[in-house]
Amino acid sequence: MVFALATGGELFDRVVARGRLTERDSALILATLCNVLSFLHAHGIVHRDLRTKNMVFKDPSPNSPLLLVDFGIANRIEGNRERLRTQIGTPLYTAPEVWDGDGYGTPADMFSLGIIAHTLLTGSPPTWTGGKVRRLAFPHPAWRVLSPESRNFVKELLSMSPFTRMTAERAMDHPWLRKFLSKEEISRLHQVNSEAFISTGPPRNLETLMPG
Repeated sequence: MVFALATGGELFDRVVARGRLTERDSALILATLCNVLSFLHAHGIVHRDLRTKNMVFKDPSPNSPLLLVDFGIANRIEGNRERLRTQIGTPLYTAPEVWDGDGYGTPADMFSLGIIAHTLLTGSPPTWTGGKVRRLAFPHPAWRVLSPESRNFVKELLSMSPFTRMTAERAMDHPWLRKFLSKEEISRLHQVNSEAFISTGPPRNLETLMPG
């Protein structure tokens, strides 16, 4: 896989430097990531290691494009019924079904995106509670002052069940993203996906991937 030189640093670094991002800045970043994931998932590609250190800005400018990198453990599934089995990924960002042994697919990426969304909006990831049944808690003070729409967006991504978790396509149409992106901007993102699909077909640089 070949990437253009990215000089803007990791998304992780921007969050650390700023503490947390505004809802608007977070929404623009998350819309970009939803757009990328919509394209990947349409081709059956599961990234499996979504985290802020695997997202880099093309340049240092405030409005720099964001690039998703490190497809080293990505894999492809055929159809909605195929499941990956390898327990892999960065634990803090990994969906619960990755560890339960029943297999997983593209919804696992969306759970990781939910962890990222919470991190952008509050400056830190949500907290896992202990006990036999692990659950997510949202104790950060910044969480309580976020808009109801943004909190709903995060919780829809962090559904413990992959069957009820929000998809990338649904996320693109969420009211919170639409609050900050015009219809033209959302249409442009959808068009980017459509043109990429027509012009390239399935990404050719992911033909050789690690086993499921």
